[in-house]
Amino acid sequence: MNRKTTEKNLLYSIFDGTFYSIMVGFGESFFMAFGVFLKANIFQQGLIGSLPQSLGYFFELFSDRLLRTIKSRKLMVLIGAFLQGLMYIPVMLIFLFGENKIPLLILFISIYWIVGMIVSPAWNSWMTDIVPVKERGMYFGKRTKIAGIASFIAYVLGGLVLQTLGGQFEYIGYILIFGVAFVSRMVSFFFLLKQDEPKYVLTIERYKFRTFISSLFSSNFGRFTVYMFMLNFSVQVAAPFFIPYMLNDLKMSYLTLTIITATAMIVKYMTMPAWWKLIDKYGTRVVLKLTGYLVPIVPILWVFSSNFYYLIFAQILSGLVWSGFELASINFMFDATP
Repeated sequence: MNRKTTEKNLLYSIFDGTFYSIMVGFGESFFMAFGVFLKANIFQQGLIGSLPQSLGYFFELFSDRLLRTIKSRKLMVLIGAFLQGLMYIPVMLIFLFGENKIPLLILFISIYWIVGMIVSPAWNSWMTDIVPVKERGMYFGKRTKIAGIASFIAYVLGGLVLQTLGGQFEYIGYILIFGVAFVSRMVSFFFLLKQDEPKYVLTIERYKFRTFISSLFSSNFGRFTVYMFMLNFSVQVAAPFFIPYMLNDLKMSYLTLTIITATAMIVKYMTMPAWWKLIDKYGTRVVLKLTGYLVPIVPILWVFSSNFYYLIFAQILSGLVWSGFELASINFMFDATP
């Protein structure tokens, strides 16, 4: 692939990432709030916040098998992106389903996560071949920064739309933001379509699941997987209920909810460069251990006060800690994975 073609693909990928992030900011970020608006009970709210992602992670196990059937990373990603965007249509029209609207909402969001995550490994492999090795750090840093800004702006605008169209027009507000999310995913799909796919050869040898299980407690990768499983399990005990807690119990407006939630988002992206420097200086393991000890403190802070400024402080700490933890865990995974 010549340099001109490579630069074209890199630019298209930035556009893809930007519009994908706009979709997340306007759409995915408001799924929980939409469930609260639809009067989902506490159990249903927990399912909305945890079941779709869990199913997405489970079906990701079959990504390799699906790729061997489709035999094209680009086609597989395009199918997933299109189907993912398509799920916003029934979500927008959820009131047409009457008494079954909450179970069907959970179903549509689950499909959204499944098709999005099952193609994720294929996209990673595709991008690995497109981005030159020596440029990956700088390129993905730039792409992530632009995507983060787009997601932040979209989320804030989505919150303002819901705040402005509150009361009897609240459902109209959700239709608008989910409609923008749908269009954004279709634009993202368009830029994915314009990217080239380097020739890909499917290897015969595969890293079998039983091999992974047999080394679960003996290999570095296995122990890391157990650690991440236990930590994420703990996080998901509380994570689905933060937005219902803010809307139902603390009686926050959409504007206040958006400001508090967006605080963690902007701190996360602002502190990433500093965490990268610490990782380079002290190593991935040191940063992973430090932030891993701090992660459990974040939800505990919410117990002591519901004051707006106090919660802003809690979100600043949350963004700081999770920024370092996510970078370190991703870096450690790439180092430890066979």
